[in-house]
Amino acid sequence: MLFTALMSPIAFVSIHSVSITLLMLVVGSTAITIFVALISIYSANTVLLAEHGIVLGRRVYKYEEIDSVTVGTLEIVARSYPVLSFITDKNVQHTYGLGDNVDPQVLWNFLDSKDVRLI
Repeated sequence: MLFTALMSPIAFVSIHSVSITLLMLVVGSTAITIFVALISIYSANTVLLAEHGIVLGRRVYKYEEIDSVTVGTLEIVARSYPVLSFITDKNVQHTYGLGDNVDPQVLWNFLDSKDVRLI
């Protein structure tokens, strides 16, 4: 009986700590997800192919830094979307949808003229 009385508060604190930890994980991960979504919405999403490289916001990936580029389609739930995808020499992949006014063949020809490895 004495052993149960001494263990009860410890068990209660332990369960309480676990529930608070789980609550903080759920609330924290939800807050982080919302924060990342807001940053994604309000960040620059324009991709510019310039003479010297691919420009993403303030970052310029020179064509020499790019390992490979793909101009193709991405299938999501039985729909196809035209995309530009490239991998940098640091093995970071970037994928962007192409607007309706972008001709994938013209984009392919431009990148081919820059001696980028096209896949």
